[in-house]
Amino acid sequence: MTTLNEAIKKGDVSNILIHSDQGNQFTSHEYTNYLQSNQMIKSMSRRGNCWDNAPIESFFGRLKEESVRIQKPRTIAQLYKTIEWYMNFYNNKRRQKGLGSKAPTQYQQSSAA
Repeated sequence: MTTLNEAIKKGDVSNILIHSDQGNQFTSHEYTNYLQSNQMIKSMSRRGNCWDNAPIESFFGRLKEESVRIQKPRTIAQLYKTIEWYMNFYNNKRRQKGLGSKAPTQYQQSSAA
């Protein structure tokens, strides 16, 4: 809930997809009502299907290998800076074979045209 509150403070979160597993904290009425009242979209993995989380697990693996293990941040502030750098790199510069050797933002722009 703390993370969601911080996101809300930073700007408009309406229609943002929030994905989780089926843990009891994510299936509770309180959590579901909170998302609905802030116009967030709830998404959950299917019960017992580890493949639902494979894309994000793959991303976190790349984040660690391509930035955190190289830069070795020693403070939370350095970690945040490393993650911010990597998110920008990943979305705007890191070419991906599955996206026609384009970065995600380049691919999205070419797909929208």
